[in-house]
Amino acid sequence: MTIPFHRAAPATLALGLLLAGCGAGGGDAPRPTSAGAAATTGWSGRGEVGEAIALLNKGDPVAARARLMGLLRQQPNDSVAASLVRQIDANPETLLGTESFAYVTRATDTMSSLAGRFLGNPMLFYALARYNGLAAPGTLSAGRTLRIPGREKREAARPEKPAVAVRAPAIVPRAPEARPVPSPAARANPAQAATLRAAGLEQMNRGAIDRAVALLTRASQADPGNALIRRDLTRAIRIQRTVHGRS
Repeated sequence: MTIPFHRAAPATLALGLLLAGCGAGGGDAPRPTSAGAAATTGWSGRGEVGEAIALLNKGDPVAARARLMGLLRQQPNDSVAASLVRQIDANPETLLGTESFAYVTRATDTMSSLAGRFLGNPMLFYALARYNGLAAPGTLSAGRTLRIPGREKREAARPEKPAVAVRAPAIVPRAPEARPVPSPAARANPAQAATLRAAGLEQMNRGAIDRAVALLTRASQADPGNALIRRDLTRAIRIQRTVHGRS
């Protein structure tokens, strides 16, 4: 994202980044006390900007703006001071845009580090704080969800490995299991045999010997091990032969 702010000279920008880091912790930057100190930094307004950043981090934009405007009256071309004044005065969405994505802060995050990471300029920390409704950037804590201007950059998806065809093992049909043939005793139905025996004896008493033999034969098949049924069947067959022999 390109933010329409003037670039500072390298020495000025380096000092501005240093002050932004100090401001994230809420401390005041030291004011140069001699011409030698100003010459070392290459920027005579270091103390004013540092104090303004500390005030912004504490949530006092009025006092910070007053210091910055005093500096700009002496040094109208100071781009860092002018940028901070614009961040105080302008609508943050006008500066940073309306499109954004969510980001959850970590313990090591500060507004200046996030501005440097996502906006390319740590000195945009105050605009980013106002963008999220945070009056005092120095109070940023871990676990807070922020709006970060722009679109989230995601890592390119890794190509999926081609699927390897797995052949299913051949299914060998099983031979049907041989079922044991039930023995005559296992097939016996004593209840049915008793019913057929009673009916056969009744027919034999009535003189219907052929019907009696048929019923007793079925009774013997229903209960092959029943000795009484075999005896009755043998007697009925003997009577049947006698009757048919006479006829």
